[in-house]
Amino acid sequence: MHCIRSYIVFTICKLSRYTSNPNIDHWKAITRVFGYLKRTINFRLFYNNFIAVLEGYIDSSWITSASDNKSTSGWLFILGGGGVSWALKKQTCITYFIIESKFIALATISKETKWLRNMLLDIKLWPQPMSSISLHYDSQTIMSRAFSKIYNEKSKDISLRHEYTRQLIFDGIITIVYVRSCNNLADPFTKGISRDLIRLLLVWT
Repeated sequence: MHCIRSYIVFTICKLSRYTSNPNIDHWKAITRVFGYLKRTINFRLFYNNFIAVLEGYIDSSWITSASDNKSTSGWLFILGGGGVSWALKKQTCITYFIIESKFIALATISKETKWLRNMLLDIKLWPQPMSSISLHYDSQTIMSRAFSKIYNEKSKDISLRHEYTRQLIFDGIITIVYVRSCNNLADPFTKGISRDLIRLLLVWT
């Protein structure tokens, strides 16, 4: 089983933007979320039947409306067959191109990966040495540029993020692995989730 509560991250993130001034539709949506959580209260995450390997999944969405000028980054980390860290966050700077928002998402999860790796290294029983942590991304363009020593974009901020990620790759801390969007577990974090996908995720449980 890969994730339970993590696939409602997109909904929670959207609703949290209206906590200071919710209308009736927001309250109805919140009621549905609580109803869903109540019906699935007995669901659990199990980690005992899988190899202790940490891996991450990344997704990002570019600016989706004129009123929302920042893209979003989403990620999910799997350990022992269950989700251990997931988030959907607005990016801290405005991006003018999709490729930039994808690099920001990659750099963000790279920092999270390094933090999780350091935490695992503090566990004395964790196997040593630790191999590179695979980050799954559904962008072949990002993969090719992440491994490149030169980043030609004009944005200095993006260039610094690219260099940070590339250094983690060079140091053997992370590696970027291509995954199709339909198999990217972080994909539902950055877009609305369909009823069919919810049913599929419930089958995984």
